[in-house]
Amino acid sequence: MLKTSQDISLAQKLWVSLYSTCFLAGYAFFLWPLLLLVEPSHWPWLIPFNTFIILPLLDAIIGRYRSNLSDAQTAWSKQQLWIRLLPLLCLPIFLSYQVIIAGYFISSSSLLDKLGWLLTAGIAGGVLAINIGHELIHRKTKWEQRAGGLLLASVGYGSFKVEHVHGHHVWVATPEDPTTAPKGMHIYHFWLRALTKTPLKAFQIAKQRAEKKNATLNEFVVLYAVSGAFLIAYIAAFGLLGAIYWLAHSLIAILLLETVNYIEHYGLARTKKGERYEPTTHLHSWNSSHLLTNFLLFNLQRHSDHHAHASRPYQTLRHFDESPQMPQGYAAMIIMSLLPPLWFNVMHRQLELQLSVPITPRDQ
Repeated sequence: MLKTSQDISLAQKLWVSLYSTCFLAGYAFFLWPLLLLVEPSHWPWLIPFNTFIILPLLDAIIGRYRSNLSDAQTAWSKQQLWIRLLPLLCLPIFLSYQVIIAGYFISSSSLLDKLGWLLTAGIAGGVLAINIGHELIHRKTKWEQRAGGLLLASVGYGSFKVEHVHGHHVWVATPEDPTTAPKGMHIYHFWLRALTKTPLKAFQIAKQRAEKKNATLNEFVVLYAVSGAFLIAYIAAFGLLGAIYWLAHSLIAILLLETVNYIEHYGLARTKKGERYEPTTHLHSWNSSHLLTNFLLFNLQRHSDHHAHASRPYQTLRHFDESPQMPQGYAAMIIMSLLPPLWFNVMHRQLELQLSVPITPRDQ
């Protein structure tokens, strides 16, 4: 018999509150230099360095967090409005951050510094706008979904809102999904495939959905109109350099997203039974329960449970030992994926290991 939220003790409530508050680390990661450093123009490469050097080291030191909330804790956390609203803080935070970094980019005289600022803004776009936008587009309310769409449009990838929910989650781990990388495909081939096929697929899905509703405009067109408005605003505010900044940092954010798509499902496949594929389970996504990066990414690395139960809120996503396990957190795996020989050597061993793990059904 499942426990209800009425069965939770004060200590358990405090623990869930503390655990949920730690997800604010995703915002603090980008904001603390603005708050602590007198001359932020001196750190254009700080965020890229922290992301791809310091974070993997801290992930390795801090390690994994394999515990899950109890049924009572899960039920109680879903009733807390403040926990639900944490991702929505991203709207004012990211949109402001985007403008602030644009100012540093424009005022910088060094090309090397400009590249650092573009990477800083692009990483923020991937971690905040796209990742948190992803959390919101899976919510059940229209206003949360629209907030997620706005975040995605702010970096020029509104098509993700359409294709991810109505395409990727339907066809993940099958040849029909352009964002599932089959074994042996390197990241650069995957980028080309994802960037060409995904928007086209999103447009087709949006067009079909609009026709069913007899709507004049489809969602794809609306989201890219919003992206166009962002581009025009940056041109109006910063001129040609504003356009270069917005387009370049958006491309970096999009490539970061597609790299994450690559590592999340690489080499995993659902079995086809007759004309249908087996249901998506916690066995069809790579999981990583490295504690620090999960706090930064609102538990995105607990991706196995997300695909098995897409509507589960971020704080309730679970670790399963039998899910395919990445050897490191996302930051280290992203760097590894850019070096195909190393990636294939490590991940093909992981695939062999996955085949030897006993399978435990998960239907809750």
